[in-house]
Amino acid sequence: MKKFKRHSAKINILHFHILVRRYFRQIFTNVATFLSLLLEAPLMILIVYISSDKNAFIRHDETMASVNMFLLVIIASMMGILNSYREICKERDILSREVYGGLDVTAYALSKFVVLATIGTVQCLILFFGTLPFIDFNFANPATGYLYCALALVLTNLSITALGLFISALLKNRKVPYCPYW
Repeated sequence: MKKFKRHSAKINILHFHILVRRYFRQIFTNVATFLSLLLEAPLMILIVYISSDKNAFIRHDETMASVNMFLLVIIASMMGILNSYREICKERDILSREVYGGLDVTAYALSKFVVLATIGTVQCLILFFGTLPFIDFNFANPATGYLYCALALVLTNLSITALGLFISALLKNRKVPYCPYW
């Protein structure tokens, strides 16, 4: 890949805004992608419903309450990695052509992260508030407890999304490389 050119901050911000709009448009116009992102959170809510202990927080069962929270965090992580792990490697040819034309790589990566962070935030909020009807979290102060719990899920999703984008940038093609130890 050709070394990218240095541009002014104004041009980089312009590239960023154009790319964000383009990625959102790609998501909303591609029915398969939009449907998979839309149904991912309700499917995960169903998994939580099947596998969680609904009254663990009321009975003060620390083990099952921890399992419920761990399950929510793992599901938020899975949604983040599923959304991001192939984003850059699937567009490697397009990216190299656009970088050759003057696109800033930082604007490209940041726009990918912002779009995926927005989607992940919405998915995590749907996940957390979708579990409230059947899991009584029994917080002493429900307003701050719900806020902190939702924030923890969102931050977990964002960190795993960034990790997934990093993995995607390291891969040369869509296929996972062969490793004899797997």
